Amino acid sequence: MAFRLSTLLILALVGYCSASSGNPTPDQYCVYGCDQVVGYNTFAGQPNATDNYDLAGCRNYLQVSSFWACARKYCSLLEFNDGYQWKSTYCLTWAEIDVLPPSIITNLTDEDLDNLPVLDFGSVDVVNVTSMPNRTIFELAYRSGAEYYTQVSHQVAYSQAMFIFWGIVIGIGILSNGFYHFASNRSAPFHGLWTKVKGLLVIAPYTAFQGDGSRPPLLETLTSATFVLLNVILCAVNYTAFEGNIFWSTTSMQTWRYLADRCGYLAYANLSIFWFFGIRNNILIWLTGWPFATFSRFHRVVAFMSTVEAIIHGMSYSVSAYIDGGTAEYLENFTQQYWNVGVVAVVAMSLAVCLSVAWLRIRWYDLFLVVHIVLALITLVMLFYHTIIFLGEFDGYLWPCVAFWAFDRAVRIGRVVWNLATAKSIKCMIEYDQDADVVRVDMTNALGRWRGGGNGAHYYMYMLKSIRSWESHPFTLMRWRDDEAAWRYSFLIRPYDGFTRTLAKRALRSPITRSCLFEGPYGTTTAPEKLSCLSEVLYIIGGSGISVAISSLYPLLESNGTSPELKIKLVWTIRNQAFLTNVMDRELRNVKNRINIQVYVTQERGSTRESEEGKSLEDKEFDNNSNSTDGLVVAHQRPDVGRYVLDAARDARGTVGVITCGPVGMMNDVRKAVVEANGGGVERVKLFAEDFSW
Repeated sequence: MAFRLSTLLILALVGYCSASSGNPTPDQYCVYGCDQVVGYNTFAGQPNATDNYDLAGCRNYLQVSSFWACARKYCSLLEFNDGYQWKSTYCLTWAEIDVLPPSIITNLTDEDLDNLPVLDFGSVDVVNVTSMPNRTIFELAYRSGAEYYTQVSHQVAYSQAMFIFWGIVIGIGILSNGFYHFASNRSAPFHGLWTKVKGLLVIAPYTAFQGDGSRPPLLETLTSATFVLLNVILCAVNYTAFEGNIFWSTTSMQTWRYLADRCGYLAYANLSIFWFFGIRNNILIWLTGWPFATFSRFHRVVAFMSTVEAIIHGMSYSVSAYIDGGTAEYLENFTQQYWNVGVVAVVAMSLAVCLSVAWLRIRWYDLFLVVHIVLALITLVMLFYHTIIFLGEFDGYLWPCVAFWAFDRAVRIGRVVWNLATAKSIKCMIEYDQDADVVRVDMTNALGRWRGGGNGAHYYMYMLKSIRSWESHPFTLMRWRDDEAAWRYSFLIRPYDGFTRTLAKRALRSPITRSCLFEGPYGTTTAPEKLSCLSEVLYIIGGSGISVAISSLYPLLESNGTSPELKIKLVWTIRNQAFLTNVMDRELRNVKNRINIQVYVTQERGSTRESEEGKSLEDKEFDNNSNSTDGLVVAHQRPDVGRYVLDAARDARGTVGVITCGPVGMMNDVRKAVVEANGGGVERVKLFAEDFSW
């Protein structure tokens, strides 16, 4: 049992190594077949295969002379010479010594070769003379080796296909990003066609919901589906099993082993890909123009496939061991370090995927983040130990993960240091309005000079002098002017569980001052000049997404001056009216007279649900201390956001810009309406969608 397990492990070691470390090429399969037939026997003399398998295959006189005798009889001159090169490389790599040369059998004539004792496969007796493998056994060994290394070449090629696939996807994204700026010009050729294609593939949400209720664009969905299908196909094709294989006697065992190796390669290849897609400071975001939400969804898809392949890898090896030696051999694997750490890695990957469901991410983000990081680190460390027996041959898949993580952390630290070095203070004011159920963090003095002021920019906030001060939490930056026309910077946060609820509890009785650090800005921003050239700007906002609208409203109004040409409308859906009062008296105070605001309150009032379409502030829907303004309309119902988009596109003299941020269902409706409005190939509506997807 121990001998069989050790020889199979040696075979796995050989198979996983790159060609530079000893893998035979097709012209070397003949010599490799001789090496396998001879190597499955024990020869007298030193070094002994029981003590050192590799050293015996390179320096034991009887074993090496039998090997060269086999190669001289069964292989062509080309195969013999190429095989010599392979055997020499193999011995230098694994035994750290050169092989005994073919000259040790120069005294043997062809007739002598024909008369050598016949060597069986895996004889229990010690071989005391130079021997010749049986031709039938040699041919089976030749075919077994050829098939095994054909599978190895498939594994390498298919793992490389993962990088090629995403290279093509990213390349198309970079090219389309450049083409977008060209085709966005109405006078450019193909503008109408580009508008239709962009609407159907890039803007329109696909009909299938994600776990968080979102519906990614069709092109993104097709990309993910193609990737999954590619992995399924590559795991299922090009297996050849036959009776008499010298490595695995049954065809079922051969198939299980080949499947295990194939999935192992693919899992490792996908590992570095999803690791890169998951970092914050992803250079591809800048090159492709895709939002972080897109890469985050790709990250989850690739991680899911890598985990599934890792599970199949482990299960296939388990089945293979059970077929070969029953329960005893299966359990014997648990005495091996590489096996045990592999089990830990698969369990950690599986837990990371299962605990990343949207329900958990949304409700317990703090817990999700900590668990996700810990499981990711456990996985990576265990995988290094899992393949340590291959002398670094798989480290090329693992070290990029370390590099991506280190790069991301270095840039994140750099962002924090820059903000800290250029900020006036690290103190920020935190207050909580219980009626509105909103936390406001004023970090005007705690934010550095590099301030992202456009819609969609967000920062990660670190709370110092707390138990978990190392944690960071993302919030959208809100930039607005106070009554003294000074710029203010703040977060508007809807508290849920964890960190945000802790902030609310601490500031429940009165505002508090805390030391904070900020990392950012992240996300895309829309420059005012991109909006001021439009005939109308329509904000469709849900809840605390008002931060996005406020951040772009002030610079937009300032860049447009007092010109009445640009119409600005804000459609805002909120849960309770206290939230509206809170924001109207603060951030929107100095712009509410210059724009059209329509608010929808979705929370039921008392025991009955009333619809008050058309009721204004003067109807005392607000607190008496609030500032009433003409043009503000409040309704207690859910809005038809698609109708606002279509009406604006129909009535506008030019192009309408739609900025939306809020619940995924609302944003999906906006996307569909934009596609419908641009259905004729004329871009009547430009969409600027900001997702809370970090």
